[in-house]
Amino acid sequence: MRSGKTFTLIEIAKELEAYCRSNNIPFTGRYLAYNKSIAEEAAEEFPKYVECSTVHSMAYRATVRQFNLKLGPTPKPLDFKDRCSYQDKQLLIFHLNEFYLSEFVTVSDYITSLDMGDELNHIEELMRKYMKLMSTGQFPCSHAFYLKFYHILLANDILKPTYQTMLSMDESGDCNSVTIEIFKLLKADIKIMAGDQYQNIYGFNNTINGFKSMENQGILTTLSKTFRVSANIASKIESFAKQYIDEDFVFIGNDYESKTEDSVAYISRNNSMLIDKMISFDNKNIPYNLTRSPQKMFEVPLTILNLKPYKDVLNKEYKFLEKDAIEFHEDLFLQREYGTLFKYIMNKHSDDIAIKSACTLIMKHGPSKIFSTYDNAKNHAVGENKHLITLTTAHSSKGLTFDTVHILPDLNESLTKTFKEVEELMYLTNLKIEDASEHVTLKDCMNQYQLETMLLYYVATSRCRHKLYNAEHLMAGNIIE
Repeated sequence: MRSGKTFTLIEIAKELEAYCRSNNIPFTGRYLAYNKSIAEEAAEEFPKYVECSTVHSMAYRATVRQFNLKLGPTPKPLDFKDRCSYQDKQLLIFHLNEFYLSEFVTVSDYITSLDMGDELNHIEELMRKYMKLMSTGQFPCSHAFYLKFYHILLANDILKPTYQTMLSMDESGDCNSVTIEIFKLLKADIKIMAGDQYQNIYGFNNTINGFKSMENQGILTTLSKTFRVSANIASKIESFAKQYIDEDFVFIGNDYESKTEDSVAYISRNNSMLIDKMISFDNKNIPYNLTRSPQKMFEVPLTILNLKPYKDVLNKEYKFLEKDAIEFHEDLFLQREYGTLFKYIMNKHSDDIAIKSACTLIMKHGPSKIFSTYDNAKNHAVGENKHLITLTTAHSSKGLTFDTVHILPDLNESLTKTFKEVEELMYLTNLKIEDASEHVTLKDCMNQYQLETMLLYYVATSRCRHKLYNAEHLMAGNIIE
């Protein structure tokens, strides 16, 4: 299903409740949303007899509250007191998180699925130990843990939630395996999965297309008309998606009688491009909304700004930059050639869009401006719509709608880069195929990451009602209904 799904789910709930009432049957309904804000919005739209929540909040009430669990941040290696190597503790955290998101109910089944023999036996023992400590409130647990704990309790019939007449789950096209398993285990007369299979953009977080995993287990109904996007813009998006995502893609827009401009979004691929916009808006005293915390948005540029030789990088994702700082510090040739550590890092990691953008930002504005903009960002609205303008990444824009959308250059650049990679592979592949009728297409040559880049562009461009600017890959730069 695609746009119009909320309206459809509400109408289904009304029909079911009316049927139950006329036949003296008790009706209970539940709508499971992607995040808290969507659940709160849904609670205002759905009839009062349908309970709206996230999967996490449902699991929280049944586990953390009921068993008095100790909730805390995701554990770090040093939090684990066992006398084992730092590397083993990192492995422990990695496999715990992978298990939490998986379809497996037992640690043994998860470890067996990895097919690594006895190599992980000691990690399996540690996993069992700390999961027991978390489940008894002796060790802090994360949100991912109590969701898995809820899954395990349901699977073993220890928890028996109230029987539902109707159970609907939104964003089913981009969910993780544990959520699907919970959805399967919850009791309901009618279960409805709603979402868009073309918005599966969180593959790096182990998300899956729920419709594909539940294929042939129910009736599939496609809603091809979007009530979010104007007809002219929708036709351009449909042409793009047919060519690069799915030739059967259908996306019919809406004809608006009146056109407003009460909300404007600037959508990027990474946060550095948004920080550049923050600096521009701060200089003009223009307020803005953010969809993520400044701490998260400034993570990469602040990590690079704080780089010092022989100083630990706290963010494990960018630990490799420690070596770069030492190399630059100890090599006079590198210092003469590049001048600054930022320029050296940018050239060395030119394929990493986040690092390249962060270094470009630092060199353009200078460190002091980045720090002052970070402080100013804390004063702007986060997770709210207080102001006309919203700054967001394509990932964070999912589920949102704005009258006007500006696509920022880095989002176009990421797609251009992907096209070049895929076109080169397609060319080389077709050189080896003598029969022209068997030649491969661009879609045939895309890997999962490259496909997600296409899907991300679809998500970003389909956030607007009336005006879309700088969407270079939709055949026209500026599209106005």
